[in-house]
Formats: sequence, structure tokens, C-alpha cells
Amino acid sequence: MFFRNPLIRRFIVGEHVRRIGEVGPLMFLTSVSESICFFLGALSDMPAVRAFALYAGAALLIDFLLKITCFISLLSLDRQKANRCCEYSLQDNEDNRSADGSRGALYNYFKSTYVPFLRKRNVGVVVVLTFFVWLCSSLAVVPYINIGLDEVSAMPEDSVQLKYFQHLDQYLNIGPPVYFVVTEGLDYSEKETQNMICGTRYCRPDSLAMQLYSASKSPADTYLAIAPNSWVDDFFEWTNNGDCCKQFPTNESFCPNNYSKPLRRQGQTLKVAGIHLSTAMLFPRPALRGLLTRF
Repeated sequence: MFFRNPLIRRFIVGEHVRRIGEVGPLMFLTSVSESICFFLGALSDMPAVRAFALYAGAALLIDFLLKITCFISLLSLDRQKANRCCEYSLQDNEDNRSADGSRGALYNYFKSTYVPFLRKRNVGVVVVLTFFVWLCSSLAVVPYINIGLDEVSAMPEDSVQLKYFQHLDQYLNIGPPVYFVVTEGLDYSEKETQNMICGTRYCRPDSLAMQLYSASKSPADTYLAIAPNSWVDDFFEWTNNGDCCKQFPTNESFCPNNYSKPLRRQGQTLKVAGIHLSTAMLFPRPALRGLLTRF
């Protein structure tokens, strides 16, 4: 125990009573009004906004409880230790008592009921230990908190994308799509530029698609679940495909697949996107490469 003199102990208790009686009602009204404002935000249809509003409102109430319980207990212990040599003035205490008579109901409640109860030594120890255990339990679950915002939580219940994200998570078991965008300034009609982007067999081993493919081999580190798709590779596949997307050279009308195969067996030349194409090729011809300049 810090004090053996009951007069000094009464003086410390009286100081805490007056201070809490003065600022306690203001802290109470401020915390309650701010919490009500956040709780009103929980009326939103968006789950993310609702969760944030509930957490924020509860955090303000918990903060108020911390200030009027744990903080006062720690301050009381520190004040007792720092004022061992102080003398008690009965006259000052009587003057403060006479001034306290004109206080309101909240002040009288904090003075006569709350602060004396909290100032009990056993109660103060229990309060400090309770919040210390709460702090340790909160730190223990920090590693289990997910990073980022769940897409489903950010969508209202009537959103058209809600079902999409739910089915994506349920059936595909992958995260959100990732797009790697190349800045402008490249001439995609040049073979060297194509080699820097594509990911087919004859492309450069350090091309963009090949580097992303190598990164997908370590999903735990790169968070890339599968190998990416390159639109350049898709374009090459489209130009080398001899069974679709053909036109008759005479009238440039669409040539169905069931007509294109027999005609190609007969050696007739069909047209792809207005360009004659009779043999398969890995890279587009110079005339067909001109289409790449449109991308």
C-alpha cells in the first residue's frame, strides 16, 4: 500500500472525484453522440459500410470505458506513488466540498457512486488485469486478420456483381483478376516487339508473358494462381487457324467452317480479314501485321 495516512488518501480520492465529475459527463455525452452517428451508418445496404459503422461505434464506446476505468485506475496508482510526501489540507478540501454542492446529477453520481467504487484497490487491480488480458487476446488474433477488403462485403445485396463474386469464389476458388498493362510507345507490328510480349514457343525466354508464367509457378509468393493469357498469343492463334473466320475471295462474304475445309483441301485460297492466307504461319505476314498497329 502506498499510503498509511488516511487524510492524504481522502485528499487523492477527492481530487479524482472532482476531476471525473467535471469531465465525465462531457466525455459520456460526446462518446454516446458519436457512437449513435456511426450506428446510424449501419443502416446502409452495403455490408462493408455496415461493418465499418458497427466497429467504429463500438470502438468509441470501448474507448469511453477505457478512459473511465483503466485510465483512472492507472492514474490513481501513479498519483499515490508520486504524492507520498504531500501534506493534506483540510481547509482546501472543505472549500471544494462547498463548491461541489451546485453540481449536476451526473457529477453527483460520479462523485458519490462511481469513483469511490472504482477507487477501491481490489476493483482497480481487477480492471487493469481485465484490460491487459483483453489486449493480449487482441494481439494474439492479429496474424489471423485477412489483408484487404473482400469483394462480396463491398457489394450491396441487390448488386448484379454479387452473384458473380460468390460463384467465382465457390466454383473457381481463385482471387480477383489481375491485368498487366504495357505502356504506349511500342510498335506491335515489329517482330522484336512481339517477341517481347508473347509467350509462345519461339518467343524470347525473358518476354513479359514468360516472366509472368514463371511467377505463376510460385503462387505462395507472387499470388498468381495460373499462367496469364496474352492477347498477342491469341492473335497469333487466330491468324494460324485455318478452320474459321474466312471469307470468299470473290464477294468477301462469310465462309462457314463446313465450306472452308473442303475448299482448302482443293487448294483454293480464302481470305482472313481481307488478306489472302493459304498456309499456316507462326508470325503474321507483313500485311497481316498491320492489324497489330490498331491495338
